[in-house]
Amino acid sequence: MITLRPCILEDSLFYYNVKKITLKQYVEQTWGVWDERYQRERHKKNFIPENTQIIQIKGLDIGILVSEENSETMMIHNIEILPEYQNQGIGSHLLNKIIQEAIERDKYISLQVFKTNPKARNLYQRLGFFVEAENETHFKMRYL
Repeated sequence: MITLRPCILEDSLFYYNVKKITLKQYVEQTWGVWDERYQRERHKKNFIPENTQIIQIKGLDIGILVSEENSETMMIHNIEILPEYQNQGIGSHLLNKIIQEAIERDKYISLQVFKTNPKARNLYQRLGFFVEAENETHFKMRYL
């Protein structure tokens, strides 16, 4: 059973480690290096527990979901699942729930994905997201 629990300050290290494990390869492919000091400082500055939920299976922490909402948009900043729990439909399940909520609230969903992460981009496209813009490093995707 997949559940979400609120993130608390004490989850900071778990959050950082999940991001490092899941994103390091894409950061290295994009910018050539994972600068540990820079990444830790960035995490310290940007970690906002209120926008984060911890993804759990049977009470075990397995990932993070970082999102926020305004009057028009549900923005997914990160959805990261530890590698041993990937390819089991967890991401699809969570995204389908978010899509249903967006439809019910008459909002669109916005996210961005590394250009070096075609697997995630393909997942988003399978679920109905489309690329609305891009920059040097990311595709900005949207679900209407």
